[in-house]
Amino acid sequence: MRITMLAAAVLMCCASAVHGQEVVDQSGASLPPELLQAVAQALSSIVKDPSSLQLRKLSRFTPPGADYQAVCGELNAKNGFGGYVGFQAFQFLPPSGAVNFIRECPG
Repeated sequence: MRITMLAAAVLMCCASAVHGQEVVDQSGASLPPELLQAVAQALSSIVKDPSSLQLRKLSRFTPPGADYQAVCGELNAKNGFGGYVGFQAFQFLPPSGAVNFIRECPG
């Protein structure tokens, strides 16, 4: 019984949101949890150290001519030398899962 409970706890940990992903302001509350998780997973796949991923200023917007809402925000993560690189603006496009680095968020 104890082993079963421990195994369940480990599986729940592994199935949760991306490890280390942190929203450093209250903007994450404006996104549905499944969308926030999709954003974090997409960003984790492109940064050097996914456990250091920090997000802020998250918001939803509709790209021109699109019939879906995308996410814009800023990310920060550690580089190969272990230092944070500084917050950079990005947009996440849910249909394709694409992440684009941009100058600033729309609106």
